[in-house]
Amino acid sequence: MLEPWAFAHKRWKKIPYLHLCELPSLKRAAAVIATSGSEAQGLKRWFKPEQIWVLPLGVAEAPAPDYNTARAALNWSRDERVVVFLSRLHEKKGLHVLIAAWRRILPLVSFPVRLVIVGEGDTSYVEPLKRETGRMSDAKIDWVGPQWGDKKWPWLQGADCFCLPSFSENFGLVVPEALLVGTPVVTTPGTPWADLGRGLPVTIVEPEEAALADALVRVLRAGAISPEIRAETHTALVAGFGWSRLAKDYVALYQSLATASR
Repeated sequence: MLEPWAFAHKRWKKIPYLHLCELPSLKRAAAVIATSGSEAQGLKRWFKPEQIWVLPLGVAEAPAPDYNTARAALNWSRDERVVVFLSRLHEKKGLHVLIAAWRRILPLVSFPVRLVIVGEGDTSYVEPLKRETGRMSDAKIDWVGPQWGDKKWPWLQGADCFCLPSFSENFGLVVPEALLVGTPVVTTPGTPWADLGRGLPVTIVEPEEAALADALVRVLRAGAISPEIRAETHTALVAGFGWSRLAKDYVALYQSLATASR
């Protein structure tokens, strides 16, 4: 909630609450964990440098890519390219930008494409978007509803691209989850993946409809990702963000705090 975009949103009520209720406790914290360098930079406004520890979030190391099985289960045809958005349906997540970009994409591709929206949100935000997509008669746009826990994996495994056009994220856990199953990602500078995602198939683009449409068209025209490349992406993601690697860093932090408090 201390990210610049989030803090600016309805700041009239957040500023007094922060100063009256939250900061007195937060400033006494022995450590504040930032999940990326960009988040740490934003936290410097509120905390001393020695309070801030940069530790990415970890992900479970399963499941593995399983593109064909997921496609068959979801009844997606082999010749169509599928973009999946899976998140809370909120203005911050940029779904309205993705839908506007999708209208631009349709005349630019010569193969079938499908946009799948997985999640739930406030009806005041979601219903106007559903009405807008209902008027796009030439587009395949599926509103799936919430699919959390293990139910989310087929949607990520079967996608040709995962898109999260957020204006602000401290980490965006669903991004590494998509990469875990080998699916390339298009996201924005509002997430930290420009610096976290080096060596992984992550495209960073501004959350603007023209720029987003261009990026998605490039990814979709590249065609289906081979099983070998999906497996390589899975291996690279686990090596960088699997809990088997990161757990020791969290243990070291907690041990140092426990030692300092004695």
